[in-house]
Amino acid sequence: KPAGKAPAKAGAAAPAIPAMPGLLALGILAQAAVAAHASGELPAPPPMAPRPLLMADLHCRLDESRWHKMPAVILLDGSTAKHVATFLNLLGAVSIDFSSLMKQAFLEFKMPPRELKDEMKKALMEASEGGHILHLNFGPHAVNLKDLFCDEESFPAELFSPSDWAVKFVEFAGAEHTLVDGFQVVITALLSKQCVDEKFTSLIPDFENFCLILLDPQLEESAEVIGTGRRAALQFSRSCVPEQEGDDAEAGSVARGSPSAAARALREKEAALKLRKYGGAHEGDAFCGSFEFKEEWGEFWDLRWKRGPCETDDKGKAINKALINVKTCKYPIGKDAQHCLELMGGSNYTHCTGLYLNFDPVIRPTEVEFCYTVQGKADMSNAYITFTGKRWQGNLPGSVAGITCCTYQKGGGVVLSAGSGQLVSLGNAPKYDKLIKCRLSIDWNRKIVIGTTDKDGKGYPAARQTTPFRDDQCEGFATLYIYNTEVQATAWYNWIRIVQDENAAVIDTKAMDARAELQRNIDKREYDKAVASDMAHGMKMGAISATTHGPDGEQNLAEAQ
Repeated sequence: KPAGKAPAKAGAAAPAIPAMPGLLALGILAQAAVAAHASGELPAPPPMAPRPLLMADLHCRLDESRWHKMPAVILLDGSTAKHVATFLNLLGAVSIDFSSLMKQAFLEFKMPPRELKDEMKKALMEASEGGHILHLNFGPHAVNLKDLFCDEESFPAELFSPSDWAVKFVEFAGAEHTLVDGFQVVITALLSKQCVDEKFTSLIPDFENFCLILLDPQLEESAEVIGTGRRAALQFSRSCVPEQEGDDAEAGSVARGSPSAAARALREKEAALKLRKYGGAHEGDAFCGSFEFKEEWGEFWDLRWKRGPCETDDKGKAINKALINVKTCKYPIGKDAQHCLELMGGSNYTHCTGLYLNFDPVIRPTEVEFCYTVQGKADMSNAYITFTGKRWQGNLPGSVAGITCCTYQKGGGVVLSAGSGQLVSLGNAPKYDKLIKCRLSIDWNRKIVIGTTDKDGKGYPAARQTTPFRDDQCEGFATLYIYNTEVQATAWYNWIRIVQDENAAVIDTKAMDARAELQRNIDKREYDKAVASDMAHGMKMGAISATTHGPDGEQNLAEAQ
């Protein structure tokens, strides 16, 4: 028999009592739940035009949407994203990070389609059978769920309609599995309401029936998610206490600490900078993280790249596809042979006839590098590397070409096409039996490219000058094209590397600008010397020197010119 407890000592401290506001909030919640259950009444449906909420009001709005069987979209800013993620984790949500999935599957091409489907299905089944929230974390991206992720076998579109999902689940999972009450789809996105209104209808199935929840970035959160368990629950429950009126309400507002005008201005400035960095009006379209993709033409390369897309030549006639051949081979022949993609043939003076690679979402790379060589006619341009801001629109200008790099065997060598229609030389053309490297550094703020070539493997020399985008309306790259514009040309690509670094330093162009200014001064001096020489020669000509000019005849014709 266990020994009895020792009697309490006189004067011992009483056990701590939970905070009264927290107990009152829990009591109100319990009373409301009992009353709703007894009367059969449901909470009021979420309003069609949602008002901005405090962080502490989030759980109430999620409860409302779940009662009415509505998926939810929560719009965040940088200050609330971490708190919302922590809160959803406390509720046991099963999360899918779409930024990571898009990076691995559609930008770095490291995740095979089968593995992507299996991971999506695993998360969906875990949330459905456990009665948990399925948290779809979009981050700062407008994710195209319809075209990229929805699949009858792994991620059906019906799950975004709770009534349809209840019927579809039996067919999808099998009779041995059960859909547990409490399952709900919740999307979080670091996007503006305008972006969501304009784009989500075409990207997300049945988006018209979603509940939109706005967290106001200019309101100080009345309860932050700190810690776990009971402490976090009490902090959120305090928001259910009826709001105070009069002087008490003003005092409570001061106690919470409303943000100052300077803090609001700083947030607005940061939001504006983010929009400019990632495309302004194209918010949500471009991938915002860092990634690196290197195409070395290994296994499954032909599943990533497609033929075409241009099907007619510059005269409007259909292109004979048999004249354009693609294969992998060892080149150049000999001990220095490398594994390359051989692109043989093209259509005279016609762009985008070889291979192309699409990016979902659009990318904004900071560096592009490739190793290649080419053989063709001296006066024709071949071995193209072209990035466009849109999918193929029937011609290159309509597709918003951002960067176009090609090679002339004689004359220009390796060149970049500038926005003014000029060609900027990057170096000499490669010999047909020797691979060279070319590097393009991209500054998206100024829409310029800095290119240089390494023809002997000793490193890249200093760049000569900057080159503006071919089309300054390009806000990101949707497609990469490689092709020739000559029937008899052959290009060999050893590898192509694309890097996007979200923390890339601003490119310093002072040295290049100084060299360009020096070259302009030298050219001007040579021009002035030539003009002075012509003037001196003209002065010696009797006919010109004897001819007077001006009202008083103080100048001869040569001096006047």
